[in-house]
Amino acid sequence: MQTPDGFYVEKGKAYTQKLTWLNETGKDMLEGAFGTNVSAVFDGSSWNVTFTASGEMGSFVEWVKVGDNQQSGVAADGGKTYTFSTSKLSDMTEVTMLVNMGPMQREVSSGITISTDGLSTTDPEPEPAPEPEPGDDDALVAGVAYAVPLDLGGSMAGNMLGKNAIVTKAEDGTYTVVITVAASDTYYFEGLTVGGVQATRAYSTDGANYVFTAEGVSAISGEVELGFTYTLYGMWRTMNHSANATFDTGSATTEGATAPEVQTGVVKTDLNNTIAAAKEIQQGSKTAEAYETLQAAISTAEKAAGNDMIPQMGIDANVKTLIEAIQTFNASPDASTDPEQPGEEDGDAVETPDGFLLVQGQEYTVPVKLVKDDGSDSMAAGYFEAEGTVVWTGSAYQVTFRITSDGQQFITSIDGVENLGGGAYRATVDSIVKPVTLKFGLTVPGAGSMNQTGYLQIDTTTLPTKSGEQIKPENPSTPPSENNNNNQNNTGNEVTEKFQVGHTYQVPIAFLKHNSSETSMAAQYLGDTALVRPQENGTFQVSFAATSEGLGYIKSLSYNGSAIAQSGNQFTLSIPAAESDVVIPIEMAITMMQQLGIGQSQTADMHLYLSQAKDLGTGQASLAASSSNLAQTGDSTTGAATLAVGAVAAGIAVAATARRRLSQQD
Repeated sequence: MQTPDGFYVEKGKAYTQKLTWLNETGKDMLEGAFGTNVSAVFDGSSWNVTFTASGEMGSFVEWVKVGDNQQSGVAADGGKTYTFSTSKLSDMTEVTMLVNMGPMQREVSSGITISTDGLSTTDPEPEPAPEPEPGDDDALVAGVAYAVPLDLGGSMAGNMLGKNAIVTKAEDGTYTVVITVAASDTYYFEGLTVGGVQATRAYSTDGANYVFTAEGVSAISGEVELGFTYTLYGMWRTMNHSANATFDTGSATTEGATAPEVQTGVVKTDLNNTIAAAKEIQQGSKTAEAYETLQAAISTAEKAAGNDMIPQMGIDANVKTLIEAIQTFNASPDASTDPEQPGEEDGDAVETPDGFLLVQGQEYTVPVKLVKDDGSDSMAAGYFEAEGTVVWTGSAYQVTFRITSDGQQFITSIDGVENLGGGAYRATVDSIVKPVTLKFGLTVPGAGSMNQTGYLQIDTTTLPTKSGEQIKPENPSTPPSENNNNNQNNTGNEVTEKFQVGHTYQVPIAFLKHNSSETSMAAQYLGDTALVRPQENGTFQVSFAATSEGLGYIKSLSYNGSAIAQSGNQFTLSIPAAESDVVIPIEMAITMMQQLGIGQSQTADMHLYLSQAKDLGTGQASLAASSSNLAQTGDSTTGAATLAVGAVAAGIAVAATARRRLSQQD
């Protein structure tokens, strides 16, 4: 007997089918209560699906509801059974239940799938096949569009796709296939393949459908694999799966064989839907930091949605980036409930000089990060893993930390610590409340090698204390200047030992992404040398230039919240005097960045390599900074490298970055 969903089964026979609970939260509890199988019996008109609750977890279930049908269950073999009717197994997609565990009582809902594996779609007693009639794919006339019925054999994705595909045969025997997918504010349908051919995506003029067009499909006879990529809002799971489709070319007709008209402008429906769904997410048990990061991602997406200069590629990249931010938030650890560290109950913990209650020789996992002397994140922070370990030896602390695989390519050495191999290092210190000073060699693309000092800050609030109160880590203290402005021996003609008032110094510069070693996109619009002029008030006047192309794209530059003075292609700002290399964060409004959807403004770090300064002497007050991208110091190995990053390449990078991180699959 054939079921409404196309399977041939015996009437009244119980089939055991695999049950999958889709919600990750509470999945273990659901499987513990109901297991991973259901019993399905076809009664001649519909399926009767039975869920069996058993064991300790099953005893907590008071009722189960599918759709509007709520049941209290029937006692059976030490548990309860709940039976629901459905015409198709694929239609049963969600189960709600009331769980009562004494003082805790709440409703729990989960998406489900019921496998149809083992159910046959082949008629065991088929009628004799009729003689084939004209109308198979070989009979389709080249150049003529046909409406061809599309059958996905009971796949859940079939509910999203249109009933007919528009098929046009080419002279070379390949096919152009147009398939519509219903648009919805409950999911984002990203991609579709037909027989291995990636379809392009557009939007119907009425906004009701996605329109996918696959060109060069080799064949549509027999079973053709369709691949789907979509993200379900609420669950925030990105699905990648496929189904075998049949194109019924025998029923092909030219009537209604017109593909929907598509919108030609930028469509922001998916971005707006994703933003709206993202705003429904509550912090729940997640950390405030994770929630703030999510809110920042939503804000960035909203800015993109309100920017009419962003092309469709940038809009799509913002959708993917926001979805990834939500998935990262969902996967982030819950806020700490002050769990016990290992060994806390061993009874042999001792109080350390810093006030922690630690077991000697016991390893404690702690959050760590690399900061600058003012406590803000170091430029190299991304190269250090976010967790380390602390061991109290009885007389000192051993702090173990790791460099990421990317970081190992750029950090060449770390002084004063033990190299354990594989990117792991160990420092022995007297205090973990104070940051651990790290001096390391750093290779920066476009700028060469340099020595850097950073401070490994240990989040000591996670460690147990005798008083029970958290001990917070200290920020690094700012090192005192070797030549303080209040120095009584200062003659007024020198700001530092190296840099003299009245002199002009030519200094290599490089523009890198904020807190990164990657070259900023804006670097192509600015010169790679600056002029530094020490002032009597203990500051440096720094001048740099924009290229002729850059003047057309740079809308504004600012530092510390104030606009940087501009005269023609020359930009001038003041910074505190320094002896060694410094990093100057500059906020930039660049037209090209806005068009690519990167944001209204971005911060790039101008690295001023004072250690490579060239003294041009006095009498150079009117000298203008060079806009050349070639080093001007006379040393071809110093300064920033010439950049050749075009707008098209940058646009591709925006989209590629958004796609690169997506790896979760169903």
